[in-house]
Amino acid sequence: MDLSRDIEALVTDFMVLVEQAVDRAMERRLLTSAPTRPNGEQLVGVAAAAERLGISTSTVYKMAARVELPSVKLGGRLLFKLADLAAHAEKRRRTPAIVARLARGRNRIDQRD
Repeated sequence: MDLSRDIEALVTDFMVLVEQAVDRAMERRLLTSAPTRPNGEQLVGVAAAAERLGISTSTVYKMAARVELPSVKLGGRLLFKLADLAAHAEKRRRTPAIVARLARGRNRIDQRD
């Protein structure tokens, strides 16, 4: 029956939204006591990572699942090193040289002028 599939899909979507809301609430609560690794590197949660990168939390979850964004699983929390977030942003930074190449129709960064 189509109605039961629709209800199941709604319940699944609702569960995902609740999980994300709980993650954000826990992150806000633990913001003052963010985990620090033995070498002094601070770890931040999904919401903070999303804010730093200017993307949504769902995108952060997807990128972590595809291992496009390095992450640490600590208990039930997904955490990110600040250095990894900065490296991710820097790798995707658009420099004037790259923009000029793109404007000339070259979409490969590794091509020489």
